[in-house]
Amino acid sequence: MECVFEITSYYFYFILWVNSLIVVWFDPASDADLLLIQGS
Repeated sequence: MECVFEITSYYFYFILWVNSLIVVWFDPASDADLLLIQGS
């Protein structure tokens, strides 16, 4: 069970990383605004 959980969490973080790269590449201004909103 622990092995499956580790693989799932790595996959989850990988998806987040890829998604952030895509957002930065295609719409950097929007990404900056989102980060500011989330940070406040």
